[in-house]
Amino acid sequence: MTEHQTAGELAAGGGFRIDAAQMEKMREIARVVYDDPSRIAEFERDPMAFAKSVNGFEPPAGFHLHLADADNKLVPPEEDG
Repeated sequence: MTEHQTAGELAAGGGFRIDAAQMEKMREIARVVYDDPSRIAEFERDPMAFAKSVNGFEPPAGFHLHLADADNKLVPPEEDG
């Protein structure tokens, strides 16, 4: 991602299309965890199920979700590919 690319632009470059409503849903999911850090373990166990339970968000096929914790580490950790 370049300094000027948004997450949506980066996703679109990979064949994903993320619109403003989906971006807002992703922000809402992050806010739920940041507002209640006790829920981070729930998110880490199954990010997709957590997202769906918060606001019905279902990412496009091939998409996966992470949050950055207070130390800016990805949760769940990115797997080496």
